Amino acid sequence: MSSRFEEIARRKQILIDRCARDREELAASCRRIHLPLGLGAVLTVLGKTLKSYPILVAGISSLLVGGYGGKLTKSAGTLLRLGQAVLPLWTWWTRGRKRK
Repeated sequence: MSSRFEEIARRKQILIDRCARDREELAASCRRIHLPLGLGAVLTVLGKTLKSYPILVAGISSLLVGGYGGKLTKSAGTLLRLGQAVLPLWTWWTRGRKRK
């Protein structure tokens, strides 16, 4: 009888270990697809917003055509370069905090 309980306990532990490995694998897969899905969601919302408000599109295009396009592009380029500089630091910071 004792060996039967030991066998049940051993099988239970094997199942617990298998579930832990499956959870880790699933979490890693979710992390890999999280960023592209987030970017896709942002672009979808932006597209729907622009489609819903054509007057907003007309206002933005008039700003671009009116000469402010160069200034906005320059500012956007500066923000993009700043983001490229900050992203590795941000990634390092968030990974370090998750490990604790």
